[in-house]
Amino acid sequence: MVNYLRLGRPKIDLILDSQKSSEIEGVFSLYGGWTEHRIQRLECDLVKVSNGKKAKFVAPVVTRLMAQIIKPNDYMEVPFYYQVPPDLPPLEQGEVYQLQTRLVIDKDMKCTDTDELTTMHQLS
Repeated sequence: MVNYLRLGRPKIDLILDSQKSSEIEGVFSLYGGWTEHRIQRLECDLVKVSNGKKAKFVAPVVTRLMAQIIKPNDYMEVPFYYQVPPDLPPLEQGEVYQLQTRLVIDKDMKCTDTDELTTMHQLS
């Protein structure tokens, strides 16, 4: 039953246009679900994942309060830009940096997306 309810939720997808070592650009693509929903906020965090372990929070990237309605089958885009902190530690063997995105909608329901960063601080 829970999976059925998730089908009708809005969806979020972070589409990265460019990844340089110091900056990342793209767009958050939001797709409406089967019914109208109120978007409360859009959040994105930088996390480090090591060999299938639980993600470790590194830094907040975006927190945008929205209080906006998304209607069924609507589509909207929110620009994304992130300046990578210069003091970010290099990755060890088996580690990756990811951007974890959450779209918080009615009654604190969350829609999520995860994107691996390919050009950031590879093996030290």
